[in-house]
Amino acid sequence: MKKFASLVLLFLIAFLLFPPIIFAQPPVCRFHGEVWIDGNLASDGTIVTAWVDMVEVATVTVDDSYYMMNIEIRNYSDYGKIYIVFTVGPNNIEITETHEWQAGANIRFDLHVQEEVSNPDKPNGLSSGETGQTLVFETGGASCNLGHNVEYNFYWGDETYSAWSTSTSSFHKWMIPGTYAVKVHARCENNPKLISDWSEELLVNISEPITPTEPDTPTEQPTPTKESDSDNHTLLIVAIIGVAGTVFAAIITGLFMVFTRRKIH
Repeated sequence: MKKFASLVLLFLIAFLLFPPIIFAQPPVCRFHGEVWIDGNLASDGTIVTAWVDMVEVATVTVDDSYYMMNIEIRNYSDYGKIYIVFTVGPNNIEITETHEWQAGANIRFDLHVQEEVSNPDKPNGLSSGETGQTLVFETGGASCNLGHNVEYNFYWGDETYSAWSTSTSSFHKWMIPGTYAVKVHARCENNPKLISDWSEELLVNISEPITPTEPDTPTEQPTPTKESDSDNHTLLIVAIIGVAGTVFAAIITGLFMVFTRRKIH
């Protein structure tokens, strides 16, 4: 009986002198709360991960838009204050706010994720062309932090746009000479209202097509007309008739004069 009383007394003395040692808190902190993505409660199965100094310390999945995880950190007294970084989804979207880890605490901490689409690359293509010429341009580099597909839309600098498409290339032709600023932005295919900022511009100079100069055409000289043999014969006959007529007229005139003289005498 005296031994039991002595043990109880020793226990009470130890409890009064070293309560943290006898009833030490476990090195576990429980975090729990709702998960929101772009203003909507997260679907079941969404991954939530906790990190300390870029080292993964716990992973759970959302159930009924709620998460709950126990984060155990051994030798926590060696670290001083410890802050937990949370990420959501397979792409590990980091939550802006962090929370301090506290041994034995039960902490309500709701997680909010804002979907974002990064800006596309500067369009790549010819920086000059001619009116009526079709030019092709390419881009890329845009992404959604939730892993959704993205669509691209080109602005041609002439108050016209390409159609939204998951293709990273598009084409256009200008009908008026000038310098046009071509740029592109992207949006989430699942959430079309979420649009990125514009990319860097590509200046495209459009000019009138150059018409080649044709050489002077030499003036054609008229081809001399070659007279046919029948034409020559006709001219010859006419000449002969003319000469014969003249001779005949001279003979008649001479005979007339002779006859007239004889009659007078």
